[in-house]
Amino acid sequence: GNIESKDTKKRLSDVATEVKISLDDLETLYRDLKKIRPSGYVSRSDIANSLNLTKVTYEIIERIYGALDTDGDGNVSIVEYICGITLISKADPIEKVQFAFYIFDEDNTDTLSKEEIVHMVQSMLNTFVGSTDIDEEDDEIKKITDDLFKQLDTDHDGEISLKEWINVVTKDKRIMEALKGYITCVF
Repeated sequence: GNIESKDTKKRLSDVATEVKISLDDLETLYRDLKKIRPSGYVSRSDIANSLNLTKVTYEIIERIYGALDTDGDGNVSIVEYICGITLISKADPIEKVQFAFYIFDEDNTDTLSKEEIVHMVQSMLNTFVGSTDIDEEDDEIKKITDDLFKQLDTDHDGEISLKEWINVVTKDKRIMEALKGYITCVF
């Protein structure tokens, strides 16, 4: 099997160079996936299963799917999947924390609102506790969310910028451990 287009070969080559892995390995992976998915696209469940995201909420899988869909056509091609996952897995800790930020930025405003932090905490608790009926009005969850938001919102403007997120998360072992347990494929 040949790699169909020059664009595909170039994208795989660029990623191989950037993360210092063999182009042959990426091309082999591409051909293997193409046999399994002749359409040239991977599904949300393919991504969830391959990244061991079985306990993560649908919304988070949707966000990861969207992040991998770099051309914005609503589908994740095999090339987008290979390039995205390879780059994420080889990223440094700050890039991984940045990726997590964009997963939780539901409205794509480049900031995290209090509501998005509530959703993040609920989703993490759903994953760790295995319950989907977590009430955001619960006093304990409200306290966790309020404390976390205050910790992250260092300039007290009511939203969390990427810079605030990176500065706090990379220095807080508890938050990093929670993210690692939650999004194991990224961390």
